[in-house]
Amino acid sequence: MKREEDGTLIVFPGATPYFRAMKHYHVTIERDDEAGVWVATSDDIPGLVSEAATIDELVQRVMAVAPELIEDNLPAGTGADELLDICVSSSFTLARTAAH
Repeated sequence: MKREEDGTLIVFPGATPYFRAMKHYHVTIERDDEAGVWVATSDDIPGLVSEAATIDELVQRVMAVAPELIEDNLPAGTGADELLDICVSSSFTLARTAAH
C-alpha cells in the first residue's frame, strides 16, 4: 500500500481495493441583510465570492464556478472530483426576555 501526495491511496493487487481520499473545500454562505442578498466566500477556493437573492441560486452559482476556480488557482492534481462542503451561516441577536 502506498499513499500519494494528493491523498490517493494505492493498494497493490491481491490487497484491499483502492480508494482516493477526497479533499473538502469549505464554502460559507452568509446573509447580507443590508444588500438583501446571500453571499458565498471560501478561504479554501481562491477568488470565490458570489451573491444571489436565494440560497438555492447561490449554491448553483458556486457549483458552476468552483471547479474552474479550483483548477485555475490550486496546485495540479486538485480537481473537479473533489468534495465541496457548503455551510450556511446565520448571525442574529437574541432579544432579552423576562424570565417566566
